[in-house]
Amino acid sequence: MSYKLATYISLLFIVGLGILFFVLSFSFTSTLSKYVGPATFPQILSFLIVVFSVVSFITTKKQKHDQKIELPNFRIIARTVGVILLFILAWEFIGLFYIFSTIFVFSLLYYYNNAKHSRKKVLFTLLISVSLVIFVYVVFELFLKISF
Repeated sequence: MSYKLATYISLLFIVGLGILFFVLSFSFTSTLSKYVGPATFPQILSFLIVVFSVVSFITTKKQKHDQKIELPNFRIIARTVGVILLFILAWEFIGLFYIFSTIFVFSLLYYYNNAKHSRKKVLFTLLISVSLVIFVYVVFELFLKISF
């Protein structure tokens, strides 16, 4: 894949996210002040993301030379993106954040662990996954009172 094509694709994705965040920021509840509220900072950041992406698009367009980019582990990247998308869709449509988080973390840790399949590998990966999700639960649900 060429450098310019990869840059254009990633910049379009980033601009799309910036526009999405900007639109979603209007759903925040307003405060008494009509000038500065909870949506102000996300709107400024979203605007800057779009502006700097357009600037990067223009500077990439002005470059005269192009180079080839190697993606040596494209299958691993594709699998990871697929698992992330499955996690997000399952969480969005089914709920059960902590159960899907445990499965998500376990699957990625198990996949990226190069050790041979063994009971020790499964138990260790499960221990880390469950510990991480319990940590997230304690910090966000109990201390910060933020529910997922």
